[in-house]
Amino acid sequence: MMNILNLVAAAVVLFSGLVVTNSINIHTGEFATARAELSLPGTSWYASNKPSLTADDGSHAVTGLWLSADKRGIIRIYEQDGRFFGRLVWLLEPEDDQGNTILDSENPDPEKRDRPILGLQMVFGLEYSSGEWRNGEIYDPESGKTYSARLRLNGNNRMDLRGYIRLPMFGRTESWTRISTFPDEGKVWPGLEQE
Repeated sequence: MMNILNLVAAAVVLFSGLVVTNSINIHTGEFATARAELSLPGTSWYASNKPSLTADDGSHAVTGLWLSADKRGIIRIYEQDGRFFGRLVWLLEPEDDQGNTILDSENPDPEKRDRPILGLQMVFGLEYSSGEWRNGEIYDPESGKTYSARLRLNGNNRMDLRGYIRLPMFGRTESWTRISTFPDEGKVWPGLEQE
């Protein structure tokens, strides 16, 4: 009986010329409604209210805390103005053997070499398109080099991030793991609370 009611409701919506789709972003809890009208007797569709990035288009699935492949750092991926960025918010060993804060000493810009690595923005300007985040950059503080970057999710809790020079085939892929809490050891970036 329920299937017949659903079919009748779908037919009423279809022949009225209005299609309404509701969605909820599972990461932010925001609700979005998209409406499309069917132009009868023609076959063209046009959207009268396209969902924004707050709709569940999949773009925000990458946001959150990610443990690096070597398990020595946690990067927080976040969205800002439609692009995605990442900041190093936890380090297993934020100090060297002498107790000095580890600095961005390999940076090609001499003025940036005395800034701490903890809290450093490392992922820049990724754009979401068709299940992948691309056209961004990733900074490697160990070498001081910046690479083109793209990433894609491999399930809900694994991200494959590729850093490359010019073409993706000239690069390296790392797998990061989604986490929900910080480990007991190591140090959390103090500025995280202000973001």
